[in-house]
Amino acid sequence: MSRQAIEAARSELRLTLEKLIEEAKEIVDWYWIEWRLTNSRLREREKQTNAPEGYLRGNIAPRITERTGKTYIEWLVYGPGRYGARQKSWGERIAPRKGPVYHLSQFQKKAQPWELVLIEQAESKLRSLRYAIENIHGSQAYLSRLLSKMNDASDTDESEQLDNEVNNG
Repeated sequence: MSRQAIEAARSELRLTLEKLIEEAKEIVDWYWIEWRLTNSRLREREKQTNAPEGYLRGNIAPRITERTGKTYIEWLVYGPGRYGARQKSWGERIAPRKGPVYHLSQFQKKAQPWELVLIEQAESKLRSLRYAIENIHGSQAYLSRLLSKMNDASDTDESEQLDNEVNNG
């Protein structure tokens, strides 16, 4: 395989990855809008009726983050963890099960019933995107290693040719 073909494949993978991330952002944005609107309505309900049902608002939301050049779609718990003065919370990450897989049972303890419906809708769309993003990152890493091996091989070939020319010259 030529170096140009590998570079072309890498650029196509980059474009595909950007499209997948954009699609995931749309789903995450939809979730956040629905989640925040419902939480606002429930906050008003809690204030009006003095919350006989207790805390009604949702706690779990997704985010898209990038660490070490890799994009992750993950779920976080933003709910109240304690009473009294609170510091700003950036959320507690919910770790996926094997691979990039989240199961509904991971959310059932902390999520409100209305929130589970939203999570299920969003996760059904995000799961396939998460798999695709994971596989594209793997392909990009493989192609990068392949290029570096090709560069190493060409460097050793050039140095061997130089040594041969010096020794024979």
